[in-house]
Amino acid sequence: MHKAFRVIVWIVFSMVMLLISIAILLQVTAVQNWAIDKATNFLNKGSEFHAEIGHIKLNWWDALELRDVKILDSQDSTMIAAEALLVDFKISFILRSGPPPLDQVRIENAQVHLLIHAGDSSMNINRWINELNSRFGGSGSSSPTIFGIGGVAIRNSEFFLVNFNKDPITDGLDYNRIRLKALNANLTDFKLNGDKINISVKLLNAIETGSNLAIQEFKTDFLYSSKELEFANLSLKTSKSVLKDFLRFEFASPIAFSNFIDEVVIIANLEESKLHLEDLKLFAPTLPEIDDEIYLTGKVTGPVSDLKSEEFLIRVGQKTAIFGSFELDGLPEISKTYINLSLKNSTVLARDLSPYLPKTIEREIRKLNNIQFTADFAGLLSRFVTNGEFNTSIGSVKGRINYDTVNELPSVVSNVTLTDLDLGVLAEDQALFQKLSLNGNVNLKGNTLENILVDVDAKISKFS
Repeated sequence: MHKAFRVIVWIVFSMVMLLISIAILLQVTAVQNWAIDKATNFLNKGSEFHAEIGHIKLNWWDALELRDVKILDSQDSTMIAAEALLVDFKISFILRSGPPPLDQVRIENAQVHLLIHAGDSSMNINRWINELNSRFGGSGSSSPTIFGIGGVAIRNSEFFLVNFNKDPITDGLDYNRIRLKALNANLTDFKLNGDKINISVKLLNAIETGSNLAIQEFKTDFLYSSKELEFANLSLKTSKSVLKDFLRFEFASPIAFSNFIDEVVIIANLEESKLHLEDLKLFAPTLPEIDDEIYLTGKVTGPVSDLKSEEFLIRVGQKTAIFGSFELDGLPEISKTYINLSLKNSTVLARDLSPYLPKTIEREIRKLNNIQFTADFAGLLSRFVTNGEFNTSIGSVKGRINYDTVNELPSVVSNVTLTDLDLGVLAEDQALFQKLSLNGNVNLKGNTLENILVDVDAKISKFS
């Protein structure tokens, strides 16, 4: 028993002395060069990617410092580079096979450039991950984690996502050339599992240089693969907007982001998120210049060009609150978007909508002032059909209304029940027109006393 104990002590002592010797030897330039050659030869052998390490230093037996690290892709473009890479690893890895588990990594002045080169159909990082899978035996989502890091600190770095197959977008956010600079982040639970990357982002801030959008705070549980991009437990803050809860993008391949509007499916669950129109304009540059913000709650699915929601709440301005389901087909050009709404117990303050409407329509809507309604709506903003019950500041309307613009004049064809509708406000002549209550067909064309035409086939119960 005593002899066995002495053997164990001797083995432990030998291992400690070996590690100390290695640490001392790695301070010698010749040994450093030898270690760098071994490491880079291992990474570069049989690879279309090229790794370089300028300097290596073992600070003790579980802390490694790398300087001037660079990984070039198959086109000799920088994919990953860092001025300093500080690694704190588990010493127990020497008893295991496969890549070492890392406790902490600190990256300073890094460059991460995820590129789709001209003529390529996949991103350089995807090709590298596939190569790592084939070398280490990982395959698919059911494969074990082949690499993990407990925590990552990134300081003063940059992240590029560029597709050179597409021309630059000059208006709004250029989805083909996203460039984040002044990037600082604290990350945990980094895992590379097959073609999937999982990261818990505790805090990230950066500036998108193309649009000058400042990301003040970004927190999420992040998932990336060749077919999905997910942000769970999301909190994203810019200087004017706040998005919260869940956001997921699904796509056939990463190249779909070059046609983001049509080819990337969005699955979003928003909780009292605030979206300023200035930020929204980055994604829909045809929107007018509007200094306003929209509050969103609910689940949205579909590409931007065909968004849907079964239950959603939109709050705008002082009092406008619209609740129900919707389908928007044709965004981002709002004037050409077909809108299908089913709304319940909603309220609109006419002046809240003023910034979003053409002047001719705004003028007519403002006459209604405060509108409370339950209704269905289908059509364009300039030509639509609505069926429901509307209570306004100038009376109530119940029934079906067809609205159109003919020769730049509003035209209404309806089968309705009107209660105390103030025609004087609508016709802008309260001396001549009074309140009206009726049940039947009412057709209107025009917007002033001089040009208005009224065709009524109804039972009138009040006209005073």
